[in-house]
Amino acid sequence: MKRTLLLVVLAGTLAAPAAAQAAPCSALPSKLTVSTGGFPVGQRTVSWDQNQHALLVQDTDLGGHRKRLYVVRPTCQRWQQFWRTVGFAHVWDWRARYVDPDVYDGWWWSVQLERGRQHVTSHGANDSPPLYDVYERGVVQLISPLRFAARG
Repeated sequence: MKRTLLLVVLAGTLAAPAAAQAAPCSALPSKLTVSTGGFPVGQRTVSWDQNQHALLVQDTDLGGHRKRLYVVRPTCQRWQQFWRTVGFAHVWDWRARYVDPDVYDGWWWSVQLERGRQHVTSHGANDSPPLYDVYERGVVQLISPLRFAARG
């Protein structure tokens, strides 16, 4: 009786880790580099590191000096929500450039995303596409509790 009970307990213990392992997330990007910056805040760049399976969040001051580097590992659920936000904000359809030529100082941003067959490269200075604020909130949710905003 004791031998049977011990065998059942061991069998349950050995099976638990395999069941606890999560399936790989299919929502990971092929490429992601997004930045925002401006006066007086400097720059924040978020980039996907395939080797670390993590987002690297790098702050740079106005002089170009790198400040603290953060490593963020969003959950699969956060990635899925981010891609839904990207779709809702029509980021895949953004033009390559949004620039207000009448403003010489202010804020700027850039986006380079690739997932599956979809890709976009876009940037702007003191101008942005419709629903940019929705996209920006999507980045904030992805890297939470960190922030992503150059505008006050």
